[in-house]
Amino acid sequence: MPENAQFKTSQQLFNPNQMNQDEYHQPWNQHSGGASLASIWNIARRDVPIPVNSPTELLSENHATFILKYGKTDNLFEYIMSEHLRLSGLYWCITALDIMGKKGESDMELIFQVINEAKNDDGGYGAAKGHASHILHTLCAVQVLVTLDRMDLIDVESLVKFVKSLQQEDGSFHGTLEVCSYHIFITNDFGFTFITPR
Repeated sequence: MPENAQFKTSQQLFNPNQMNQDEYHQPWNQHSGGASLASIWNIARRDVPIPVNSPTELLSENHATFILKYGKTDNLFEYIMSEHLRLSGLYWCITALDIMGKKGESDMELIFQVINEAKNDDGGYGAAKGHASHILHTLCAVQVLVTLDRMDLIDVESLVKFVKSLQQEDGSFHGTLEVCSYHIFITNDFGFTFITPR
């Protein structure tokens, strides 16, 4: 019997008729306000089967090597298709490397180039070059620069002006200055309710 034969396939885990009570607690639609924590964890378990002989600790060197080569392989499908996550991904990668004590191995020139290209005239940062400024990506850019001890690259005056321009009367913030037609779905006991912005 193969080592991972004890694991069920994603289709088996997804089908409540093939699950025992320990694996399947309650379906999504039986909870007011959405899914139970147990059902959410159940979804996360379906990602991939993990063989019994898998490593039990983080392989830091392998992890760091993977992260460090990510930005250098910009012709990969995954890299191209994740453009909308460029600054967020940069933040996640730099933070992971910092936690592992390896941020100094990063290609600083490439990092600063990506951040600089994502900066817009309104003082904010977009997800990548050519994207509209958004408060999330602006935060990611600032966090990366702070983590790398390069706060000197932050134009504080224009950054503050951008963030202040997003503040609403009630103190909350919009993510972006652009007028957009995002549609929001809110879950309730009956499914999804469609809401359009004012």
